[in-house]
Amino acid sequence: MDEELRTILVSAVILGFVFSFDEITILSAPLVFIGNLIKFFILSLIALFIHNKVQKYYALKVGATTKISLWKSRLTFRFFYFEKKLTNLPYGVIYPVLVTLLSRGQIFFAATTTTEEKVVPAYRLGRRYLKLAGFERAKIAVIAPLTHIIIAIILRLIDIPILNDFALVNSMMAISAMLPLPGLLGSTVFFESKPLYIFSAVFILISALLLNFLTGISTLIVAAILAVAALLTYFWRFYTK
Repeated sequence: MDEELRTILVSAVILGFVFSFDEITILSAPLVFIGNLIKFFILSLIALFIHNKVQKYYALKVGATTKISLWKSRLTFRFFYFEKKLTNLPYGVIYPVLVTLLSRGQIFFAATTTTEEKVVPAYRLGRRYLKLAGFERAKIAVIAPLTHIIIAIILRLIDIPILNDFALVNSMMAISAMLPLPGLLGSTVFFESKPLYIFSAVFILISALLLNFLTGISTLIVAAILAVAALLTYFWRFYTK
């Protein structure tokens, strides 16, 4: 099986569990839980395919390719003189499941994947630099979370339960991906372009919050205004130091 497809399938299973977990339902109505698990697995699978395709499409426009993989990291355990390097820990499995269990399904932590980009020299011909600029890397990283939140905003215009569930999946994937944790897309955006991170993070967070109270259009307008205000505040503070 293709490695990217395997990553997407594993991530969809994890996200299906994250969004369907309900302690009471599992104990009192296990068939309902299984039904929700299958439903959110399918919705997460669709969202992950969109996530991957959008990144690949934009990366190609700037002369690069991307590869989606399970979010992993490295950890060094130290105890007095003992030291053990724990490599390739599957954070994309551990953290979502742990947060779900500890919060009893009340917190949706949907960060399961990361993205590696690679320059294709033939596609960079005519450009000033062969390597990707920091801002280009930031745009490749941010395009998927922004796509998720835009999808969520559009879906909220249509009041259908299954589409509301899909909007929830996309909103939580967008927020989780933008966390500036090592290995996540948000970390790449934060370190490569702080202005872009401030604008996109504020826009995504405000949009996800307002979707519970406002219509899609109102959410889009208010979130865009607040994101621009946050960006202008950043520039004002940066240039007036």
